[in-house]
Amino acid sequence: PLHASVLDALGQSSLPALQKLVLCVRQDGVAEDDALILKSLRGLDAPILSVVCLYGTTEAIKTAAQLARENPSVRALVVDGPLDDEQLEGLTEAELESLSTLAYLELNLEDCEPSPALRERLPHLHELNPNRVLPTEYQSW
Repeated sequence: PLHASVLDALGQSSLPALQKLVLCVRQDGVAEDDALILKSLRGLDAPILSVVCLYGTTEAIKTAAQLARENPSVRALVVDGPLDDEQLEGLTEAELESLSTLAYLELNLEDCEPSPALRERLPHLHELNPNRVLPTEYQSW
């Protein structure tokens, strides 16, 4: 797992050319990781960051909504973590509004089926691509 000091250092960094960021905190996330990730990305100076992929969150949908709200330059968001129908249906209007601003949203939908109304609000919602963390995905970067 990424040590908290790494996330702290990221949050204090200035990376003006950073466009894509992939963080895999750990296999099975713990609640403290979500807060550390959010704090880190809040502090990161990366004005053109447009793609964020996070692995190891505990509240994927809440983390995604907060990231979308707090990072307006982010256009594509991948957040891996447990998700169920109850969490999807429990989204607030503010959370839906934040997520609807994204051009691409990828979540682990394995254990749930988004309603037609939710699909209409989030037309760019996709099933998680498990290969995204493999090195071959980043050869073109």
